[in-house]
Amino acid sequence: MTEIKIASIKKALRSHEFRNMYPELKEEMDLYISNPDCKCNIPLYNILLSDIERLKKWFGEDAVIVDAPLPEEPDQINRWQVINCHIDKLDEHLQGLPHGPKQIAIARWEDQVTVIINDPIFN
Repeated sequence: MTEIKIASIKKALRSHEFRNMYPELKEEMDLYISNPDCKCNIPLYNILLSDIERLKKWFGEDAVIVDAPLPEEPDQINRWQVINCHIDKLDEHLQGLPHGPKQIAIARWEDQVTVIINDPIFN
């Protein structure tokens, strides 16, 4: 009995013949080849794991899927905040922000400032 795991799928994806069995997934497989360690490949693994008929053609009729489908989670959740104020009041607004990494864009016109802040939550 052959056990089909995510590692088996990753190894099979290196083979051109295996990728040819799934012509409808050519774009996703090309993305996999360009970056095999990306979490963005999880939907591809789940599609392949759900297609037992073609997997049995590749791994043999006695193949059994061992790994369950992987949960699809975003890499980060974005929390956006916009601050529009006088330049002298900006310090008060920024001191109220929680500590941690931020993505910030600032625009100024005369003595008014607009600050766009992304406070991401990483998974």
